[in-house]
This record gives sequence, structure tokens and C-alpha cells, in this order.
Amino acid sequence: MRSLLLLMLSYLATALCTSPVLGQKNLHSADHQTQETQRESLSVDQRQEHDDHQAAARYWYESRNPKNLPAMDEALAKVMPTALRQSDWITEPPSWAQAHHTQAYHDAGAILLAKCYTLLYYGNVKQAQESLRLVHEKFPHSLMLYPSRMVVLVRKNIRYHLHACMLYHAISTRKMDQFEFPPELDEYDGWAQPRAAEDMAMLRLREGDFESLDHLAAQARKRQLKTVSGQWVSDYVYSGMHPPENERWAATAWDEMGERIQQWRKKKPDSVDARIGELIYTLYRMRGMVDEPEKLKLAKFSVEQMIQEIGPICPQVSFIKLLVNIHEEKSFKSTANIFHEANKRYPDYPNLSFFMLVRLADEKDGLVLCGATLNFIGESKHNEQLALSLLPVSTSFKAIKDITQNVKIANLRNSIYRALEMYPHSLSLRNRLGMIALYAGQDDVAMDIMSKVGSKWDKELWKNQESEAIRLTEKRHVSKAPAVKMSSI
Repeated sequence: MRSLLLLMLSYLATALCTSPVLGQKNLHSADHQTQETQRESLSVDQRQEHDDHQAAARYWYESRNPKNLPAMDEALAKVMPTALRQSDWITEPPSWAQAHHTQAYHDAGAILLAKCYTLLYYGNVKQAQESLRLVHEKFPHSLMLYPSRMVVLVRKNIRYHLHACMLYHAISTRKMDQFEFPPELDEYDGWAQPRAAEDMAMLRLREGDFESLDHLAAQARKRQLKTVSGQWVSDYVYSGMHPPENERWAATAWDEMGERIQQWRKKKPDSVDARIGELIYTLYRMRGMVDEPEKLKLAKFSVEQMIQEIGPICPQVSFIKLLVNIHEEKSFKSTANIFHEANKRYPDYPNLSFFMLVRLADEKDGLVLCGATLNFIGESKHNEQLALSLLPVSTSFKAIKDITQNVKIANLRNSIYRALEMYPHSLSLRNRLGMIALYAGQDDVAMDIMSKVGSKWDKELWKNQESEAIRLTEKRHVSKAPAVKMSSI
């Protein structure tokens, strides 16, 4: 029960779904000193030229000032001939050190990122089209480089800015009632779409733009709007009740966001979304009360009171009620009652099923109970939920193997294909369902659905399983690694 409670507390602390730092990933080789030697082995002129373009690109990107566009075009004219010649050599994102050996390629990508962001930020989508095309076709693996060895994946950030731009336009023109996310074009869209929704809510709250925030939240909730991969947009909107990523360490930043939520409630006294935002914010703040039992006790009481006052108006409130019940170690019967009531209202909200499975697994014969529950879901009207409820553990071979051992194969296969029918334009969902099928021993299903992903398989998701991703996407029948190797993942 201890491990279960830790999982519950962690999930409560982050309220719903969390996501990684925007577009930033540190890539380190095993030998830091070797990287430094390789870097310094370049001539002074080469180093200076590279540093100048990258430093300028970073400045242009962070300032997003249209007055800098002529300077960006001038810099692109200098590096583009060499960058295009290097384009065919690069087939995947390199390390920070390796990138310095094809500097023009990465300089061009970094400058194009700054240019695209500047144009998109001011709504000049048509003017950005040629630069977007160049990144997608010629510089898909380019990096913006920082002296600290941090890198920004150019294409990943551009996908984010595109979705954020479209979302902001819908919010600012009050057209969220018509908004739909476009099909995923690459492996980064599955991350970018929900992240754009979360950041948009956070920024509107931080800026005190309560009219726009309320429009975004209300439409996401009422329409039960989803991303192309089937993720509930309202999950991410409500998750945005926090300070910017680089300020989350500061208590004053959290206090400021709390003040903004109270202003939202005051400005919109009848807004149920402002009330839900306050509930989520309170859950976030509970993370810092672990060593203050009295404060934690009051916060828990406040959360339970808010849940009752708001009522089951959306799946997130019912979901939080379920998590609180599990965290408080209430009886299995009371947990099951909450789940059945919530699932009856929101049978297509997979978070409910996933955490009920977590709770079931802690019971005697838990895996048998999990299998029975999944079979029930797999034979229901919403049979796609069987597969979708497994997505949070899709990267764990052991978890998938254990939890599906008592599931009827026909139910699992039908559920996977039904999910793909419902969300046919998602590469990210195909990647995860392909991994679930593979780990559940359904190799033919994995190969069938991953063959349509092709070269756009998710490198981060399939890390340490690259050979399997290549085998499945290229339809090459090669001998598989023994199960003992996969079980070590």
C-alpha cells in the first residue's frame, strides 16, 4: 500500500498531467572532457563564426522583434549554401559536441526558429510558410545551442509555436467553440498540442486576462475538446494553474498565481471553471505542505469541500474525488462506488479507469481483478478505453505484461483498432499503441499500426528499443530479442 500512496500523492501534487520543460533537453555524451576538446579543436575563426550566429539566433528568438527580421535574412543568406550541402548528412539530432562539426546546418535551423517564432507571434502565418517548409524538409534535426550545453530542438519548438499561435487566435477572437487541432505532422505534435493548451491557460491567468481564460476553459470543458491523440484539453487547461517553469521554485511566484485565481473568481463569480482552477491550484500547493501537518489537514478539508460544492460537472472533479479517496486509504467499496458513479457519467475519460486499475492491483488477486475490469471495458460501448487506459504505463514492458495477462486477446486487439479509428490522425497515439501491442505479445498488430508511422517514430518513446521501432516501421521480419532482455526495461 505504501508504494500506491506515494503514487497517489505524486499525482495529487501535480493535479492532472505534467509535461517536460518547453523544447529543452540536455544532451550529454559520456565524456564531458572529450566534448570540450572537440569544441576547442576548431579554429578561432570557426568558433567565432559559429558562436556569433547562435548567439544572434538566441537573441532574436527571445526578443521576437519584427525589426530583427532583415538581420535574420542577412544571416541566413550567409549560412544557407553550406547548410543545404550539410543537410543530407544529418539523419538524427546530434549531441551538443557533434553539432559543432556541422555548424552551418544548426546555425540555419536556429535562425529559422527565431524567424518563424517572430512571424507566428504576430500572426504572420503566411509569411512564415517558406521558413516552416525549410525546417521541415531541410533542417528537421537542427539545434539551437547554448554555451551551457543545453540544446533546443528546432522542429519541436516550431510545432509548439504553431499550435500555440492557432490556439491563441481562437481564444482572442472568441472562436474556441469552433476550434479543432489539426492532424499531427510529426512526432512532436503529440507533445506540442496539450502543452500549448496548458501554457495558454497559464499565461492568460498570469496576465490577468480572465475573459480569455474563462472562454478557453469553458469551451474545452463544455465541448469535451480533445487533441488529435484523444487527450482531454480541459486536463491541460486546468493543469495550467501554476507559475512559469523557471519560477516554480519561488513561493512568491506561487502566491502571485494564487492571487490571480482569486481575482478570476472575483471577476467571474459565476464561473465554475474559476472554481475548478482554484481546486487544482490548492492541490498543487499541497505538495509543499508535507512537513506541515496542520496546513496539510486544512488544505485537504478545503479540497474535499470544494469537490462537494462544485459537483461532478466535469470528469476532472470526479477524478480528483477518486484520488482523494484512494490517498485517504478509504475502503475498497467506497472507492469502487466513486469509480462506478464517475464512470457512468464519463465513460470515455481514461484517467478514471487507469487509477481504478492502480487501486485494484493493490488488492489480493489484483491482477485478476484488473483483467476482469479491462475485459468489461473492452466489451462495452466505449471499448477503446481498454487500450487508452493503458497509455500511462505504455513504456513499461513489465506493467503491460502483468496487467494484460488476464485480458482476452480479442478485447485488447479490438480496443487498439477502435482507438485508432477514433483518432486516425495521431502519430503519437500510434507509437504508444504500437508499444502496448508489442509488449502484450501482439507483434502482428504492432507491426500493422507502426508501419503507417514510418520514419516518424518517436525517438524519445522508443529509447533503448530503437531496433524494435525500426523493425516494426520497416516491416522487416528479424529475430526478436529474448523476453528476458525486454523485461529489464
